[in-house]
Formats: sequence, C-alpha cells, structure tokens
Amino acid sequence: MQMIQRSLIAVFSWCRELRSIFIWFCLISAVVFLSGCGSDPLDDLKNFFRDPNIEPVRATIKTAVPLAHIAAVSMAAVQGESLSQITALSNTCSSYPCVALITMELNPTDIPFDFAGGTVSVIGLWSSANQAILTALFLDEQPGVPFFKVSQVATFPVIATQLPVPGYKIVYADIDIDIDSDPRDLAPAEIQAEYDRLQQSVSGDPEINISMDAWVIQLADAGTSDVFTDDSYSISGGGQYIDINSTSSSNSAGIFQLGLVGASVSHACSHNPTSGLAFIQEVGTGSAIPLVASALLEFNAPCNSAVKVLAGFGNYISATGSLVPLDLDAP
Repeated sequence: MQMIQRSLIAVFSWCRELRSIFIWFCLISAVVFLSGCGSDPLDDLKNFFRDPNIEPVRATIKTAVPLAHIAAVSMAAVQGESLSQITALSNTCSSYPCVALITMELNPTDIPFDFAGGTVSVIGLWSSANQAILTALFLDEQPGVPFFKVSQVATFPVIATQLPVPGYKIVYADIDIDIDSDPRDLAPAEIQAEYDRLQQSVSGDPEINISMDAWVIQLADAGTSDVFTDDSYSISGGGQYIDINSTSSSNSAGIFQLGLVGASVSHACSHNPTSGLAFIQEVGTGSAIPLVASALLEFNAPCNSAVKVLAGFGNYISATGSLVPLDLDAP
C-alpha cells in the first residue's frame, strides 16, 4: 500500500509539472541564448542540470530533532524525573498554570546523529502536566547546518501524547526562530493560539505541505520518559530557506521551499532518515544559468547517507532515479 501511495504521489507531481513544461523549454532556450554570448553550449547545458540541494532537508532535521529532545527533557524534569542533563530547575509544578526555568547540558549521545551538545536555557509556561509553551535558548553550540544556525526558538507548544505513539508532539515555524519572546508574556488568547497550532493537519503529499510554514515533530519515547537514547522522531510540515553563496567575483542566492511527510529519524541510523517523503523547490537568482527546479525525494531504510530522487523537474530532471548524498552526521 505504501509503495502504491508513493507511486501515486510521483505520478500526481509529474502531472502537475506537465502544465509547466513550456517553462522548461524556455529555460533550455535561455541556456542556448546565453551560449551565444561567447560560452560553450555544452558547458552551459552541463551547468544547467544538477542534483537537488539537500541542505534545507538537513537544516530542518538537525534543528527539529534537538528541539523535540529539549522539549522531552523539559517535560520530564518538571514532572520530577531525576535527569543528569538538568543543571538548574526552578520549579517542579505542583499546581497549574506554572512557570519553570530550566538549564540543561545536552548529552550528544541522546541525539541520533552527531551533535556537539551544549548548554540550553528553557523558559516554560505549563498549563497542565501534559502541555506547555516553551522558549529554548542555545547558549553556546547551535543546532542546524552552517548556512542555517539557530540560536533561539520562541514560544512553541508541546503536548504529551499516547496516540499515535507515547511521547511528545511539538510544532514550530520559521517565524519562531531567533525571535526574542517569553511565554510568560503571552495573553490568554495568545496562549490558546499557541496550543491551537498542535491541531494543524498535515497532508500525505509533501508538495502540499510546503505551504504550511510549520514543522510538526512527533517524538516516540518507547515508554521511557527518562531515557532518550531509544527515542525516535517523525518530522512533517513545510518551510522556506534562503541560501546565499558569495565569492569575490559573484553573488548568488537560492530560495528553497521544502515539504516533508514522516521523515523518520532514530538512533538505529545516524546518517539519514529511514522512511518518509520530501518535496523541494529551488529558484536561483544572481547567476547566468537559470535555476527553477523541484524534486520528489524518498527516504529509504538503508543507512547509506543518501536520499533517492523519485522524480526531478527543471534543473533537477537529470537526477531522477539517482541517490543524492545526505549525511546527518556531517556538520
């Protein structure tokens, strides 16, 4: 059934792209036109086709997983669990609403991929034992990738779950990143709005999720709220990134839109998600070669530091069927 669903998504995505086939002819024509300005047409065509840029996928996963882990540690600490990660805790919340201030030292072995750890300060507003609004401030080591580092994620909701799995669910958006906001300052309507985000629906089509501007992470704790090396993570949602590359001779920027469905990460594989789908779109600016591209990607069970391109379009079309490197252990 999953294979049929994946095939249907690929077919539907291909059909959507057919309506834009004229655009790709225009892009190829543009390459040929540019080649008339003194460059080799074969070189221009070779530069036109490329593999999908996977950095936005890595940026999302390497931010979402540490953030969900921090939420799980915070929830367990306020419930009175004795955790080695906690270096300071102001309150264990005997009544609600309750405010707690937490300082923790992240243990790199608790994260499924290579992670430096570091000190995190958390301010939380608990409405009950099972739900809270948190702001996490990374005091030294920052999650993410070199082009996308995160110093703070403000006022994101977390809730304990039993279905679909025991654990925790969090939701955050790009607008929450590196914003200075304290959950203690939220008005009642703003608190409710934060919790309403936990009800966001997620499509089974990663291309549709691009427009969500929210990341939904389900952490499964394997029934051990005080042990984190057996936790697994499923990431869905969508967001946008800007990747700027500057050299002494040129400046270029890529605008990426990314959608995920069920990108699964666990300690069983530190290199790549082992299931799920992604859809990525890229538009490049500031370069002589036009760049308008998209691709449907599939995460597979082999722990091979790669993701499969089910279908590529535009500049990514030559990558269809190939494996593209994706290593979560890389910086």
